[in-house]
Amino acid sequence: MNVTSLFRTLALAWAAVFAGPPALELHAQQQRASTELPTDAPLQVASSIRLPSGVHVRPARKIAPDGPSAVLWARGARNVVIDLGSARLVGAGRELPADRLEGAAIHLEDCENVSVRGGSIEGYKFGIVAVGCRGVRVEGVRFDHLFRERLLSTALAADDDDQLSRESNDQGEWLERYGAAIAVRECTAAVVTGCRVRHAQNGLVLSRCSGALAYGNDFSFLSGWGIALFRSSDNKLVRNRCDACVRGFVHNVYARELGAAGILLTERCSDNLIAENLARGCGDGLSLYGGLDLVEGRAAARGELAPGGCDRNLILRNDFSAALDCGIELGFSRENRVLENVADDCLGCGVRASFCEGAIVAENSFCGAAQYGVSIAHGQESWLARNVLERCGAGLEFTFDAGSHHIAGAFGRSRDSASRDHWVWNNAFAGNAADLRIRSTTGLRFRDNAYEPRESELLLTNLTLAPGEAGDAQPRELLRGVGGFLPSGSVVDSSVRAAPEDPPKEFTELDRAPAFELPGEPWKSAPQFELARVRVGEWGPWDLDSDESGPPLRPVGGALAGCVWDVAWISWKDGVDPRAVGPAEWRESVRAGAQQRAELSGLNDPWGNLERVRASVGETHFGLVATARVKLAAGRYRLRVTSDDGFRVRIGQRRVSEDWTWHPVKVRETLLELEAGEHEFTVDYFQVDGGAALALDLLQR
Repeated sequence: MNVTSLFRTLALAWAAVFAGPPALELHAQQQRASTELPTDAPLQVASSIRLPSGVHVRPARKIAPDGPSAVLWARGARNVVIDLGSARLVGAGRELPADRLEGAAIHLEDCENVSVRGGSIEGYKFGIVAVGCRGVRVEGVRFDHLFRERLLSTALAADDDDQLSRESNDQGEWLERYGAAIAVRECTAAVVTGCRVRHAQNGLVLSRCSGALAYGNDFSFLSGWGIALFRSSDNKLVRNRCDACVRGFVHNVYARELGAAGILLTERCSDNLIAENLARGCGDGLSLYGGLDLVEGRAAARGELAPGGCDRNLILRNDFSAALDCGIELGFSRENRVLENVADDCLGCGVRASFCEGAIVAENSFCGAAQYGVSIAHGQESWLARNVLERCGAGLEFTFDAGSHHIAGAFGRSRDSASRDHWVWNNAFAGNAADLRIRSTTGLRFRDNAYEPRESELLLTNLTLAPGEAGDAQPRELLRGVGGFLPSGSVVDSSVRAAPEDPPKEFTELDRAPAFELPGEPWKSAPQFELARVRVGEWGPWDLDSDESGPPLRPVGGALAGCVWDVAWISWKDGVDPRAVGPAEWRESVRAGAQQRAELSGLNDPWGNLERVRASVGETHFGLVATARVKLAAGRYRLRVTSDDGFRVRIGQRRVSEDWTWHPVKVRETLLELEAGEHEFTVDYFQVDGGAALALDLLQR
C-alpha cells in the first residue's frame, strides 16, 4: 500500500491553498444605484448591477427558445458584480406547491470572476445556476421556499417511493429531478460562502467541478442533500452546517435514510477536504460512494486500466452525530482519511466502510451506535487508531460475505474483495454489547487497545495464526489489550498476526491532521442538536432554528381522507383463525359477533384510535371489517395499504389488493383504473401479535 507519497503531495497542495486564497480581482464598472428588472423578459447582465430594495415578483422566463429559464442571466461576463443588496427575488408565492416550482433566479454561463452577493431568493427550482464558469463567487445570499418533492411517507411507515437516487447523474438527473439552491456545473475555483438555505431539497450541488471552496454556509433542514458532489475533485468543504438533511423519520416509529445526507460524494470525487462541518441528524452524515465507473466496470469498458473511486479524501473534525443510518459511509474507494470526527448516537453505524482499501480512521468518537461503532466489510489494510468505541451494539466489525454479487461482478474482477490485514491500535472499548464481531478476516493485528477490566465473554471459532506467522503465541493472546484484558464478542474463521511494538511509519505519518488554517469561523454557536425534536412533514423537515410550528405529516387517506368508514371489530382469541376461513365467512363472523362498532372519518389505525375498542378486543388476535362509499373522478389511482398483519381490499365485488398473512409492517401498492362515480370500498383485517398497523391511501396519478 503506497499511500504516503500520495498524501505528502496532497498535504503540500493544501498548505499552499490555505496560506491564503487569492482575492478575487473584480475590476468591475461603477455599479448603478438601482437596476430595475423588466416584467416580461429576463435581464441580461453585462456589467455590474445593484437591485433596488424591496420585493421583486418575477417568474423565470426563457433566455432563448431552447434554453433555460431565469430572471437574471449572463453569458461570457467578466469581472461583474450582481449585488442583490436587500432585494427579495420571488418566482412564485408559497401557495404554489413546492414540486411545481420552475426555473432559476440567476443563470450564469461561461463567465469569469462574477460575484453574486446579498439579497434573498425564493419560489424557484434553482436559486443560482453556474455552468462552465471560472471564479464565480456566491456570498451571503439567503434562499427559501425552493423546489422539493412531496414526500409520500406517513406517520405510520416510510414509503420507498421517497428514495433518492444517489448514483446516476451522468445525464444531469440530480438537478433535473431534485433542483438545488446553488447548482454549479463544470466550473473551476467557485467560492460559496455565508449563504443560508431553508425549505428546499438540496443546498449546494457541485457537478464536475474542481478547486471550489464552500465555507461558512448553513444548508440545514433540507429534504435531500446539504452539499452534494459528483465527479468533483480537489474541492474544500469547510465549516458548513448541514444539520437534519432528512426525509424518512418519525421519532420512535421509523428511521430510514432514503438517500438523504448532509454531505454526499458520488462517482470519482477525490482529493477533497471536508473539515469542521456539522451534519447532525441526517440520513447519513457523510456518504461517499466510488461510483458506477468502478463498481459496474464502465470505465474498464472504455479502456481505463486502473479507474479510481472516491479516493484520498481528508475527512477532518466534523460532527456527523445522530445519523439515521451512518455517521460516515465509505464505499468502493481507497486511501481516505477519517480523522478527529464525532459520529455519536447514530441509529446505524458510526462509520461503515465497504470494499475500501487503505482507510485511515484515527482519533474519532463513535459512541452510542445502535449497530456498530466501526464496520468494515471487504476491506484491506485499514488503520484504526485511538478511536473511542463505547455504548455500541458492537464496537468493531470486520466481515467478508462470500455471497456478495460484487465479488463475481465487474468490481471483483478488478479489485481485491477480501477482508484482510487490518491494524487495530490503541482504541478504547467500553460499555458495548460486544467489542468485536469479526468473521472471515485474515492477517489482523491488535495492539494496546483498552478493554473493560473484567472477565471477557469472547467466543473464538477457528481463530488461527496467519500463514507465515512465526512464533508459538496462541492466537487468543494476540487480541489482549492494556492490562492483559480481552475484548468481548466473537471472532470466527479468521487469523491474526503479532503486531510490532511501534506502529508503522506508513500509518503514523498520515493519522495526524495536517497543519493549516481553515477559512471562516467554527460553528460554536450552533444550537445543541436533538434527533428526537426532528419533525418531517410531506414537504420535508421542520426548521428547528425557527419559531414555525412543526410541519404536518401527509394525512393518511389521499382521496379516501374524510370519507366515513363503518367499522366492526371482533376478538378471535378464542375463536377461529381468520386464515382458516374464506373471505365471506370472515366478514359474516365479524359482523355477526362484533364486540365494537364505530363510524370513522379515516382508516389509519387498527383500533380506529379509540381506547374503548383497544380495551375491548385487546392488542392481539383481533380483526375488523370496514366499509366506506366515496365519490371519485375517473382516472388512474395508486392504492397503498400499510399493514401488519393481514388485509384484503375490495372495490365493489372486485378484490384489488390482498396479503392475508402474518407479516411485519409493509406497504403494498396496486395500480387501479377507476370510473367516475361512487365506489364502495371494503377492508378485511386481522392482527396476530407483535406490531399492528392498518392504513389506506388512494392517490390519483
